[in-house]
Amino acid sequence: MDLEFAASLIISIVLGFMIGLQREINTKFEKSREFAGARTFAIISLIGYLSAYLTTYNQWIFPFVLFGLIIFLTYTHSKVAVLTKDIGTTTEFTAIVTLIVGSMLFFKDKQSAIFVTVLVLVLLELKSKLEAVEGKIEKKDISSAILFSLMSFVILP
Repeated sequence: MDLEFAASLIISIVLGFMIGLQREINTKFEKSREFAGARTFAIISLIGYLSAYLTTYNQWIFPFVLFGLIIFLTYTHSKVAVLTKDIGTTTEFTAIVTLIVGSMLFFKDKQSAIFVTVLVLVLLELKSKLEAVEGKIEKKDISSAILFSLMSFVILP
């Protein structure tokens, strides 16, 4: 077995594990139940890597795997939403990104895969801080931001 192949497999598993661990810790903190944890996200990332590897034999493997994951996530989300009345989709979208991160590693894009993983972890961790900010923003603040953006990017240039 090629050493680079093995190293990329391990990095894929570690990145997926980190994302899953964040989701797992978050669900324990919020006392909710998600479909996936650290092991599942590690496997999703590994599947992303292996399906990208298999595209060297058949270019349609990765799109089929991605489509299959989306179908699976849609099914599980609909079941969980009915049972718990929770319609959040963050974990499902994170699973899709995790599959893509795993595939990026096969294409020798380790730095970008690690950067995307860090961005995802930061975004997932910002939830409580963003909710606090959302509670303080009023309608006039949004109108002012739209007006400022319009003036800065449309009228002034």
